[in-house]
Parts: sequence; structure tokens; C-alpha cells
Amino acid sequence: MTKKTVNYTATDIEQLTAGYDPTAEQDVRKAQVKTLAAELGRKDASIIAKLVNLDLYVKMEHVAKDGSKSMSKEDRVTAISKEMGVDNDVIGSLVKANVSVIKMVQELVSGKNAAEHNLSQVLDSVEAYMVESE
Repeated sequence: MTKKTVNYTATDIEQLTAGYDPTAEQDVRKAQVKTLAAELGRKDASIIAKLVNLDLYVKMEHVAKDGSKSMSKEDRVTAISKEMGVDNDVIGSLVKANVSVIKMVQELVSGKNAAEHNLSQVLDSVEAYMVESE
């Protein structure tokens, strides 16, 4: 039988558990990983892998370019359907659209940046057409 190589000693594991706080803010956790990597002479990825193995690591949340928490297309479409007061099944196929289109629709429905996208004029035209066709 081959001998198992121990990459992390018991002391290393104690240092990892003491030096990583899963309840801390995202940027603090990232700094903790970097500090532990430097102290143990390992790469960040190795530290993260061991923390995952120990069920301590908290995955970093994706942040949008504007600094806000990113939303999935499904979540955006659900928000649009709630704002419009319709069943999600009615507009569910909107999920297949490009995320920038979904964002514009969401902003329009919520009343944000309607002038910027010039969509209010489009909606007025659609409403006028619908009234004429009735």
C-alpha cells in the first residue's frame, strides 16, 4: 500500500479554522484567505479547497459592474411579473431574452430610467394601437 501524503497538518487545520471567519463580510473573507495563504506558504486556491473540504468556506457572491448584487434572469423576470401583477407563466419566456433587454423591461416596468431608454414613447404607441384595435 502507498503511504498517504498529508498536505495539511493538524496545526495547519487549526490555523485555518482560527483564521477564517465564514460570517465575516466578503472582502474580509477574501483578505483572510490571502493572509492564511501567505502564512502557510500556499496558494489561495489551495486554502479555499481545504476550507471547502472542512465545510467552512463561504462562496463569494457575484457583484455586478455597478456594485450591486447581481440577479439571475429568472429572478428579474419574476420581479417584472410581480410588478406587472401577472402570473410568471405569462411572461416566463422573457427569460430567453438577452439580460440587457430584461433589465430595460424591468426598469421600464418599475418606472426607472424610462426616459433614458425612450421606452415610454414606445409603450404609448403600443397602448394607442391596442385601443384602436379594440
